[in-house]
Amino acid sequence: MHELGFLPRVLPEFSDIEGRVHYDLYHVHPVDVHSILACEELEKLIRGDYRKNLPLLTTLMGDLDRPDILFFDGPSS
Repeated sequence: MHELGFLPRVLPEFSDIEGRVHYDLYHVHPVDVHSILACEELEKLIRGDYRKNLPLLTTLMGDLDRPDILFFDGPSS
């Protein structure tokens, strides 16, 4: 979706961060790519993929009433 330019069409706000680079030693990806990768990591937390290495974060994520608000697409049903 990102490579095809679909995200800015569905989420116009995404175009504001598309290709934006944050210049420092800690940021290796542009903001748009970082945001997508962050969503992938949140999905892994929700699934429990990090239960062994990150038990507190996994528990906290599981305790959220609305984890969907952390993602681009909003509520999922």
